[in-house]
Amino acid sequence: MTQNNSLSGELDRLSQAARVVLKLDVGNAYTKLVVSGAGNANAYPVLRALSPEMVLSQRPSNPDEATAMLAGLWLWHDCLDESHKVSQSLNTVSGSMWHAIMHRREGDFSNSKYWYARCENHPVLPSLASLANDVINPFPADKSALRIV
Repeated sequence: MTQNNSLSGELDRLSQAARVVLKLDVGNAYTKLVVSGAGNANAYPVLRALSPEMVLSQRPSNPDEATAMLAGLWLWHDCLDESHKVSQSLNTVSGSMWHAIMHRREGDFSNSKYWYARCENHPVLPSLASLANDVINPFPADKSALRIV
């Protein structure tokens, strides 16, 4: 095993149940930016059986973060109502992040903007900014694109 694979294994704490959810009907998962209608009917019963305690391979050290991950798994399969219930139950920056993404996916942009403002210090944002820079960098300079980065 290479050092990179070893490190990846150390950082990846998803449970087998969460992996099943991510792989389930993967060709249809998260394919639309704005979702209408019900989520993936095949994923629904699998997700209903999943609890925050089952998302990680070990007992979560932060139950709220595990709950936020469950909100993300519901979104992965376009189950907006269920994701909304989960993220709205959290008073954390990660709960606000998933809440913002959920409203963005339903097309409620002003509500999404409100929730994004509540998670401006989320620890994932520097990584996302770096990735956005890599995607945008090859394109001609545009002031609106520069504000994103």
